[in-house]
Amino acid sequence: MQEDDEESQERLDAIEARIHELEETERAFTPETLAIAGAIVTIGHDGEVDIVRGLIRLEDVPERSAEPKTANSGGKSGLSASLIQSLTEQKSAAIGASLSEHPDIALAAVVHALAASVFHSYGNDTSLQITGKVTHLREGGTGAEAMEEAHACWRSRIPADEAAIWPWCLSQDQDTLLKLLAYCAGRTVNAVQAKQDRPDCGRITHANALAAALGLDMTDWFTPTAENFFSRVSRTEILSALSEAKGMPAKRSWDKLRKSELATLAEREIAGTGWLPQTLKA
Repeated sequence: MQEDDEESQERLDAIEARIHELEETERAFTPETLAIAGAIVTIGHDGEVDIVRGLIRLEDVPERSAEPKTANSGGKSGLSASLIQSLTEQKSAAIGASLSEHPDIALAAVVHALAASVFHSYGNDTSLQITGKVTHLREGGTGAEAMEEAHACWRSRIPADEAAIWPWCLSQDQDTLLKLLAYCAGRTVNAVQAKQDRPDCGRITHANALAAALGLDMTDWFTPTAENFFSRVSRTEILSALSEAKGMPAKRSWDKLRKSELATLAEREIAGTGWLPQTLKA
């Protein structure tokens, strides 16, 4: 039985090594990077040569333009479509939870939605030609938990009888109505980037503008872990994240770890650094 376990582990290690080899063959530097990047060559105690490529000195890093092209603004990002959807579900929940705490911005968002409907001639078959379509998110997280807590709070205050909601609303002060409006607006936020969505589609662009207006900092809402991020990306992506978060070239010891060990190490090493996947950066 022990021999079977050892054979299985050896087989897994061989498969992981092959995956790593294939991932490495996909790495290619752009001409712009090659013009400013260099490499460090070291010789280990075992006599093996170790080469770390693509290193750029801080003074040579080009300044970002006003509208930098992110990893998801076109071309291959390195993240799978399912992971991007998962991350942007976390972002949707965070925007919604933050919006529900800012009635002033929520009021502007609702007025914007109404104005867009009125002046662009589309709406729904209700008395006011407006409806609140709740966005159902599959991913859990800090934002989703905050929204569920708010939902339970409002559920306990609003009449269970649908016919009683209108007179209840008429009896409330403006501050209560604005807070309820903010919560309802928050439940409709959809910043999820599905596989068929372009990163620059109108809905995603507006969601990013809304996040900016709220001053949303995703480090308050999302912490990358082995489970929710690192186990779902390639070794190359993990090593890149470690190097970026730690501000140093990848260690040779990192490259020798199995994928699961590397993901766990990344969770531990990156904790507290404020590092985020590009998809969640402001």
